[in-house]
Amino acid sequence: MGKLLCLNQLDGVGVSCEKLTPLTGLRLIVLARPGFSFDDSEDFATLASWNTAIANKDVLVIPNASSQENQKVEDGINTSPYGDETFLWSGMRGLRLLFLLTLDQHKILKTYSDKNWTLFRLDRNNNIVGVKNDDGTISGFTLSYFHVFDQLEPTEGEPCYTPIKFQEIDPGEYNAKGCYVNPVWRVINLDPITKVTLTCSTVDTFVFTATVAYVPESTFEKDGTALSSPVSGLVAADFQVIDQAGDIEVCTAEESETVLGTYTITGVDITEGSCQVIPTADDLYESEVEILTAAP
Repeated sequence: MGKLLCLNQLDGVGVSCEKLTPLTGLRLIVLARPGFSFDDSEDFATLASWNTAIANKDVLVIPNASSQENQKVEDGINTSPYGDETFLWSGMRGLRLLFLLTLDQHKILKTYSDKNWTLFRLDRNNNIVGVKNDDGTISGFTLSYFHVFDQLEPTEGEPCYTPIKFQEIDPGEYNAKGCYVNPVWRVINLDPITKVTLTCSTVDTFVFTATVAYVPESTFEKDGTALSSPVSGLVAADFQVIDQAGDIEVCTAEESETVLGTYTITGVDITEGSCQVIPTADDLYESEVEILTAAP
């Protein structure tokens, strides 16, 4: 007599060679544009790859997560009048996080709310969590919802946090394809691109000076004047100079020893054009384009 075998062979869950609960609360999250992925697990674990992705604006680091609250939607379960339960669907995974951000950071982050993102989780045990795809690439979790709420009012016991809530579109993505790495570098040291102010002199015999400073838009000195902090240590690769013909000018950049954040930029035949600080894997700063004019 034939038999219907409803159970497949049980392969076992394997022996644990690691801590049973290696993942912890989040320290920061990284948004990624849809379609972005790391080539493989080695690429996923390499700091230079992360910094290159940040400089290329493939990913956006959101630092300083202070607390989190589970927002998982309950599983769908039907209970019959006789008490029999039937599983209907898996509830979506999600979190509500509080971030300690400056007002400038909050304003910028609000512009990324309610857009289409994937997301990497970076936790307090220095783990980075993502999704291992069938082709071996590693991407972020696909989101159905990402919202940046208004910055909270400060109280006697708490500062003005920025709440963020997100939800993963596929509740089974983590269960089937979740992966993580604990890199040798510290995830807390991942930096976002910082907007800076660039001020340039006129061009005199192929040479001009460029002053780079961080000038927050929302915070002022006690007398109401602008705060300004020089950005030191930049190199020629951090400056993109376009000459009068519209071509990229090959330049050198030498920082003043007495006035930090001020650089002498020397080109080949530039008389006018434009200059911009651009993010690189080594220096994650960006300015608006500054128009260059010839010296009188």
